Amino acid sequence: MAAAMGAVGMVVGLGAAVLVSGDGWAGASAPPPSVETTETTLTLREGSWMNVDVSPDGRTVVFDLLNDIFVMPAQGGEATLIHGGPAGQRSPRFSADGRHLAFISDASGADNIWISDTDGGNARQITHETVDMVMGPAWSPDGATIAAARIRATFDDRNAS
Repeated sequence: MAAAMGAVGMVVGLGAAVLVSGDGWAGASAPPPSVETTETTLTLREGSWMNVDVSPDGRTVVFDLLNDIFVMPAQGGEATLIHGGPAGQRSPRFSADGRHLAFISDASGADNIWISDTDGGNARQITHETVDMVMGPAWSPDGATIAAARIRATFDDRNAS
C-alpha cells in the first residue's frame, strides 16, 4: 500500500481568481432545465465523517459537512457556508497564519487541492489531477507549501517500484 501513495509538494502562490464561492451555484453551471430539483433547508446539530480544523488563534473552526465547507466560532454559534454548490468540497485546513484554507474540491471534475481565503473568497485550484486522487492536504509551518497524498488510479502505477 505504501507504493500507492506519494507525497506531493507545491509552492502556494495566492492569486485573486474566484472560481468557487459560498453563494451556491456561483462559478458552476446550473442544472439543465430538464432536471427537476428541489431545495430543502436542513437544521443539523451533529455530523459524522467530518474533517475539522481549528484556526491557529483558536477562535474559529472550519469543517466539512455533506460535501460543503463551513466556518463557525470555536465557542459555538451559527455555522457559515463558505464553499458550497454542486461540487464536493472537503478536508479544509487552516494555514499557519490563519488567513487561508487548503481543501479538496472536485469542481474541476476530479479531486484537486484548492486554496482560498478563510471567508471562501479568492478560491483557486492549485493541483490539476484528472484521474489520480489527492487527499489529506497539510500546510507547512511557514505556509509556503502544501503536502498531500496522491493515490494513483492505474494498477500498473501502484505496483511500480
